[in-house]
Amino acid sequence: MLGHVPRAGRAPRGVPSLVLTLVLVLATCAAIPALASSPSLAPRDDAAAHGTHPFEMQRDAWRSDWRDVCIVPNEARDAWIAPANSPQQREALETVNLVSRETTIGAPLLSRALDLGVAICLLDHARQGARGVYDASVGVIAVDRSLDDFETAIILVHELRHADVIARGVEPSLTFLMREAITVHLAMEADAHLVGILYAWHGAQAGKPGLWTTALRLTQHDDVARVLGAGLAAGVAPGRCYEEAFQAWFENPQRLDRYRFYAAMAYVDKQDEAHAPVGCDCAPAVTFALLGRLPNGKSYDARPPDFW
Repeated sequence: MLGHVPRAGRAPRGVPSLVLTLVLVLATCAAIPALASSPSLAPRDDAAAHGTHPFEMQRDAWRSDWRDVCIVPNEARDAWIAPANSPQQREALETVNLVSRETTIGAPLLSRALDLGVAICLLDHARQGARGVYDASVGVIAVDRSLDDFETAIILVHELRHADVIARGVEPSLTFLMREAITVHLAMEADAHLVGILYAWHGAQAGKPGLWTTALRLTQHDDVARVLGAGLAAGVAPGRCYEEAFQAWFENPQRLDRYRFYAAMAYVDKQDEAHAPVGCDCAPAVTFALLGRLPNGKSYDARPPDFW
């Protein structure tokens, strides 16, 4: 599942044997079909016209109490529903307000989420082993409540970025070969890490220095944050800084292996469910061109290195 931000040092159960299996699969079955595409998000206005929220029935199946623990777009533009009787909703609203104060990355991504009808939830143990996740099938972003305020904001921006690019059609496709689909998946993760860190940088410049301090100590972000911060502080052209930080994400072998494992397992699960035919197309260049469009209106080269 895209948007899965695992906690450092917590490996999935059965990793050694599964990794061995994965190596064999990659070596002998490179033409197996890729990750299934997630359903497109329905426009918020369509749901509002019928007095319901997007994915209401799917969310009921996902979690029966989602209305009590999540905040969702209101029928009024730029508003969120957050009843005062829920601590989770109050905390989520506080996080949204923190993110919205940063106008170059955070505010545009929140506006996009409003348009898409995405629900934002702060949950206890959002998902086992994960700090945050975006589930496009139900239109939900879930972030672990145990994080501090600045960590929560950075992880939320990471997941908001996934919602943004998936809605624009950037995601692994069943038409891609397995290897190509995993490459797209990892490029999306590198991009979302970059955007979360970029939000922290701009947030610090706007009066919240704790955001950048957090980015520098937040496991799975710290090395990328150092690369981005050093470039921006030295006056290097922003686009070049973004590209160097994006490429740096792939230079951590532990992170690369961890996300490659999750991408491959997600592929296997989807392939089993869909009984899909073997993919035959490589990921088109337009996929990475669309991925490189940032919320601040700038673009960067989001083509990943050959990490295979």
